[in-house]
Amino acid sequence: MEFKDVEGNTVVLKTDEPVHHHVLIIPFVDNQYLLTKHKERGIEFPGGKREKGESSIEAAHRELFEETGAVGNLQYVTSYTVMTEKPFTKDVFKAEITGINGQTYYHETDGPVIVDSLDEVAESEKSRLLMDDCIQYIVREMM
Repeated sequence: MEFKDVEGNTVVLKTDEPVHHHVLIIPFVDNQYLLTKHKERGIEFPGGKREKGESSIEAAHRELFEETGAVGNLQYVTSYTVMTEKPFTKDVFKAEITGINGQTYYHETDGPVIVDSLDEVAESEKSRLLMDDCIQYIVREMM
């Protein structure tokens, strides 16, 4: 399945093994979405890049904690590739949150944001990731 992102790049959704360099986590706590407020991009799902020696799921656990203070049970859902000059693929995980630890510092973010619906996030506050058709499809159809 193919989509276009907000920058006009083709995005290809695929079922793949979770072995890619980038991760995206779609976390839920008590049937609510757990988002993070990135200092530059706005409100979005947590995610990032694998560090040397990490598996994709280890990176997802780490990024989730660094950006929101949350821990939970993660399940691989799908992967998608963004076809840019240097294409990259993200592994997408669903997370059922079991705890959130308040922190004084959140890596690259201002910490967690909890909403009942993604529509609650003002358009002016949304990261381009929350407006991406592929990610909206994943949330709507695969979660």
